Amino acid sequence: MWDDNSGSYSPSIETRYYQLLLTGMTDNLIRDLKKKFVDSYDPEITVHEEKFEGFDRLIVAESGIRKQVFAARGKEVIYVDYFGNAQSQELIRLLPQAFRIPAEF
Repeated sequence: MWDDNSGSYSPSIETRYYQLLLTGMTDNLIRDLKKKFVDSYDPEITVHEEKFEGFDRLIVAESGIRKQVFAARGKEVIYVDYFGNAQSQELIRLLPQAFRIPAEF
């Protein structure tokens, strides 16, 4: 059951992957995705940028069971929209596998 007993636990995840022509387009794409998908009217939402090795930018928006992650590396951007009990750090830890360009460490 969900924590609020609204029904049986059924997490969901949606991932959108973008490969851009120019690296300089990533910031604008992330800004547009945040504007489109993050509910700024939700009083419980927190949005913060994190440092995580292997990413140029990483932004997390959280509100209850909903976690949204915006990640950029080079010319690639990934948006993850997750509903469930996993923590955002668990999602972030798995993201490097989704990028096609190998990380340069």
